[in-house]
Amino acid sequence: MSVIFRPKTPIGKMLRIGVALAMFSSVGLTSQASACNYAVEPKNKAGQLHGKKLCFHDEARKVSTGFETYANGKLNGLKLVLHHVTGKPRYEWNYVDNRQSGVHKTFSDDGSGRIESEEMYRNDRQDGLQKYYFEGPDVFSLYRTTTYADGKEIGPETTFHKSGQRAGLRVLTPALAGYRYDASFYENGKLRSLELRTMENNQNLARIDYAVSGRIVKMFCLPPGAGYLYTVDECQKHLRGRIMDLAAQIK
Repeated sequence: MSVIFRPKTPIGKMLRIGVALAMFSSVGLTSQASACNYAVEPKNKAGQLHGKKLCFHDEARKVSTGFETYANGKLNGLKLVLHHVTGKPRYEWNYVDNRQSGVHKTFSDDGSGRIESEEMYRNDRQDGLQKYYFEGPDVFSLYRTTTYADGKEIGPETTFHKSGQRAGLRVLTPALAGYRYDASFYENGKLRSLELRTMENNQNLARIDYAVSGRIVKMFCLPPGAGYLYTVDECQKHLRGRIMDLAAQIK
């Protein structure tokens, strides 16, 4: 490892620096503009990163900012980034052969260690259940969940009140390609509204509003001439039936 010294550096100090660097020559010492400002890097006989790469905020290597796990030059295992002041987690990734696979956790940037999201990955793409949490020091509850398959959101997507009760539900409709159902709920868990919308431009085709008691307050369908397949009569016969059936299922 080469070291560049300034001309005015005393000889004694130069020697001490050289000795210190020599102590880390077997694992390597690097400086880079990232959370891993200074690192101790274990390497195999081929010179590839292998094992746990230790990261530090300071040159004295006293303030840890996490680690990265390697196998024969590739990220394999847990990568952890710590807040440089509090030492609490900031990010957690899991890798298999340099690709994100497994859970990816994000924590608050205030250093509290409060979790903000848990995302599942497979081969660098979101895959599986994704969880997102409310922001705030006194809150630790889910805000939103949804499901991905090979990088595409397939739902259902559920949002929550801070009490933990379901606040919203978004469901794709296999029987009606290009459409989705959106439902909202009162804090007591009862259905508040249910809508049928287009996926392309989020156009509302049909909607039912409910009172807290469960009584239907209002229902409407998109008027004819708006460029969709359903007339008002067809809406009453078909969409109304579909949306009422779904309402019965999710109440």
